[in-house]
Amino acid sequence: MFRRRTPVLTVLTVLAAGACEFPTEAPMWEQTWVLPVEGFVLGVEDVLPAGVALSADGSELVATVAGVDLDLSLAAMCPACIPLDGSTAPKPAFSYTTATTTSLPADLVSASLSGGELALRLAHSLSFDPLRPASDPAAERGFLIVEITSGSAVVARDSISGDDVAFDASTVLQPILLIRTVEATGAVEIEVMIHSPAGDSTQVDTADTLGLRLFPSTVTLSQATVQAGAIAVNALAAEMDLSGFDSVLVARVQRGALRLDVTNPFGIEGTVDLVFDFGGTAIRKSMALASGPSTITVAFTGTELRDMLAAGSVAVSAQGTLAAPDGTMTVRPTDALVMESMVELVILVGGGEGGT
Repeated sequence: MFRRRTPVLTVLTVLAAGACEFPTEAPMWEQTWVLPVEGFVLGVEDVLPAGVALSADGSELVATVAGVDLDLSLAAMCPACIPLDGSTAPKPAFSYTTATTTSLPADLVSASLSGGELALRLAHSLSFDPLRPASDPAAERGFLIVEITSGSAVVARDSISGDDVAFDASTVLQPILLIRTVEATGAVEIEVMIHSPAGDSTQVDTADTLGLRLFPSTVTLSQATVQAGAIAVNALAAEMDLSGFDSVLVARVQRGALRLDVTNPFGIEGTVDLVFDFGGTAIRKSMALASGPSTITVAFTGTELRDMLAAGSVAVSAQGTLAAPDGTMTVRPTDALVMESMVELVILVGGGEGGT
């Protein structure tokens, strides 16, 4: 949503000299008063899609990687075990590789990963230890490798060796995979590679399984490219303090404008309606927001300004839909669309009375 910015309370005046129509008349001229008021900020947290957020300290973006479960049957991992199903026999050696996918949030096109971790759980119901299937301490040991990739990038990787770890049916392994600093795009693939050497005699049941669970995890991003086809803006933006003007001065206001000096790093564009609400009256003005730096002038008639000045306090809300021309935008944690605001009042000074 738009956030408030602290107003500068100093009023600046710029004098514009005007010529008298007749030398014998009292001199008249227009004087422009410039009154800084609260500006608007559309923070990066206000434009992020579901599943992507700003960290609590505002230093990073965070995204959720969806969890996934993978169950591998002995029949799938060990074709040589199939003829032995239901019998007691020496365990055959086998090597097996398989993969499944999870994903980054749907509207996250790509991301520069900067940290985080992925939590796994490995367990099985096999009648043997797949990493240490032989009781002979000198026998070959097995290994299990989990590799997580996105596109061509290796996001995280871990290997578990039977030289270091026993893995019987009563054991649950819970490795933590640290996220690497890489560029991630689209789907996340989880590849599991297991090599289990030949082992002792065991009761072979090809329905037994090895299971892997990837828990939903949070990763950090230094920047992200996200879908930006339609970003809704509809929130209270600011309170304009226009108090302190006496009725004589208010009556001399001729016209004016709200001037917005805009910095827009998001590259989103569109039409935004500003609604100025005071004393039961609402004035609606439209403005076109462009990408990059720009200055927007929202003009007011003298009547509109005199009514607002008489009210003293004006609530401003913004409503509209913004979008990136190519459908995506790249954002960083500190990015913000900033509108520095000031009200310009053109006041008749001298012999003239009132305004239009």
